[in-house]
Amino acid sequence: MDLIMTQLRQLKMAAMAKALELQRQNPHNYSGLSFEERLGLLVEQEQLSRDNTRLMRLRKEAGLRLRASPEELKYPARRGIRPEQLTPLLQGHHLNYGQNVLITGATGCGKTYLACALGEQACRQNKKVRYYRLGRLMEALKLGHSDGSYLKQLSQLQKLDLLILDDWGLCSATIRMTG
Repeated sequence: MDLIMTQLRQLKMAAMAKALELQRQNPHNYSGLSFEERLGLLVEQEQLSRDNTRLMRLRKEAGLRLRASPEELKYPARRGIRPEQLTPLLQGHHLNYGQNVLITGATGCGKTYLACALGEQACRQNKKVRYYRLGRLMEALKLGHSDGSYLKQLSQLQKLDLLILDDWGLCSATIRMTG
């Protein structure tokens, strides 16, 4: 059995190895299951672990400003948003067709939260997401022109399924004041 555990770890199937060890330590919990059912539980555990790892990586790479959950979105009438308006966005149809979404509203009405909730949902759908405050992205691209990384930055942006650009209004005001 030690050889099997070692091989599972060498194959980077740590979750399956852990699940197998759990089955070994609690044989009475699994005695009524067939070989295929027990093997299925092991494979399922490995798949769940990999899916969770992928989601955590996508969330980290997204750099979302807020930890927003699509399930916690509120639809007060004063914000002018109805659930049926957000359903297609949460399903990600716009991503499949390369469509843009522009979220507008007064300061403090929840635009960033909504954008981050859409980003979270896209991560759950295994999409590559990145959140930027527009001013910071523009600064990074400007710096990229001077240090030679501009084309690499553009290439990285093109690989994204969803690019969230926040604080457009603040950025355009800054541009007007400095430019």
